[in-house]
Amino acid sequence: MTIALVLFFVLGIAAVDAQVHATLPQFKSGASVMMGVPVDFNILDQRVGAIYDAVESDESHIVWKFTGSTGDWAFVFADGRIVVASTVDLDIAAKDTLTKELNDAMDMLNIVDAGITGEARNNALESVVYYANDPDIYHKIKYAFIGNFDFTLLVPDCMVKRARLNVEGCEKTTYTSGISGQYYYIDDVDVLKCEIDCRGVCLNVPCCRAGYQDITDKMVPGLHKISGRASSQHTMIFEIITSSKPNKEFVLYGPSYIPWVNETSKSMDLQELKKILEGGIESTDNKGL
Repeated sequence: MTIALVLFFVLGIAAVDAQVHATLPQFKSGASVMMGVPVDFNILDQRVGAIYDAVESDESHIVWKFTGSTGDWAFVFADGRIVVASTVDLDIAAKDTLTKELNDAMDMLNIVDAGITGEARNNALESVVYYANDPDIYHKIKYAFIGNFDFTLLVPDCMVKRARLNVEGCEKTTYTSGISGQYYYIDDVDVLKCEIDCRGVCLNVPCCRAGYQDITDKMVPGLHKISGRASSQHTMIFEIITSSKPNKEFVLYGPSYIPWVNETSKSMDLQELKKILEGGIESTDNKGL
C-alpha cells in the first residue's frame, strides 16, 4: 500500500502529498545510516507488523513505531537508508537509544535476508549521523591504543551539557600476585579504572573492563591532560553534548602533536532530517546522507 505522510517538525509543516494517511509527531532528534542493502518491502511489512506498530509501507519505504516507552519511529528506504527519529532532544541517553534502535532495524532487515554482516553493521554505526535542533552539538573522539599514554585534549570555548568517557577492551593480568588493571586520568585525577586483585594465586584471571564514566565536570574550556595506564589494546571514546556549536572542534593529540585525533562524528540540524523524510532529498554532506 502507498500512503503519504504529512511531516510536522519544529521547523515547520510540509505536505508530501494531497492524500494524508499518517501524521508524524514533532521530532527533536534522530539518527540515520546508509546500509545500501536490497529490501523486500512486502516481506518486511509482514515481519514488522508482527512485532511493531506498522504505520505505512509501499515499494519505496516502510515506517513503524517502536513498541515500548520511547515512542520513536523507524524509516527504511529502498536505497538502504535507515532512519530513526525521536520526540526528545538529543542528549547522551537519547543518542544511546537511537543507536540501539538502528541496531534493531538492522536486525529486522536481516530477518528478511538483507545479509548485514557484523563488520558491515560496525562500519555503518561508525558513520551514523545524528540530528538535533542545532547542528554540531554532538562530538565524539575515538582513539585505539596499546599500552600507556599521555595526551592533551582541547576543549573549545563552549557550554558542555554532558560528557562521558568510555573504554572498550579487556585487560587481563599475567601477575600471580599484586593488583593490576586499567587506569585513566584527567588532569592527573583518577576518573575511570578497573582492577584485578591477585594478591593470591590467580587461577582464573578475570577480564577487567573499565566501562563508562561521566566526566561533564572535567570538560571546562582549555587544555586538559589525558592519561591512561593499560598493557593491552583498547579503544578510548569521548562523547560530548554541547549547548550550541563550539567555535572550534574538540581535538586530542599526543606529544609533539602526534598522534592527532579530530572529532570522528558530528550532528546535523533537523532540516536535514526533514529532507530525508520528505523523500530522500540528497544532501551534500558525505557522512551517510
